[in-house]
Amino acid sequence: MDMSLTKPVSAEQPCGPDPEYDPEYLLLFNRAAPRQRRNMVIFVSTPEAVNWPEIERDARRLLTRSKDIRVLILLLRSRIQQAGAQGLAEMLTQLAELSVIWSDALHPQTAYRRSRIRRIY
Repeated sequence: MDMSLTKPVSAEQPCGPDPEYDPEYLLLFNRAAPRQRRNMVIFVSTPEAVNWPEIERDARRLLTRSKDIRVLILLLRSRIQQAGAQGLAEMLTQLAELSVIWSDALHPQTAYRRSRIRRIY
């Protein structure tokens, strides 16, 4: 298990801030999205393949600042692409462990929890 994923981001916010509006988060998901083939009048472009090792590297870096299920799932997809069933098994184990450790703090938070947190702070 990657122990860096289980370390809290900070004492105040163990799972860090919600990365939803972080430019790195948005770029990461854009790069992981499947590309469509484009047909223009004369030119036919072949979509660029997703660079899964880069996606894994950037997802792990983002997870050091924010524990987010969406990023974890993207990391899981990356590991499947690179290591097949072994990558799936590794990441499912990590996802299960993290959901136990950070069950109340993992992002994305529900609307109810977000409003409750805003009232506290």
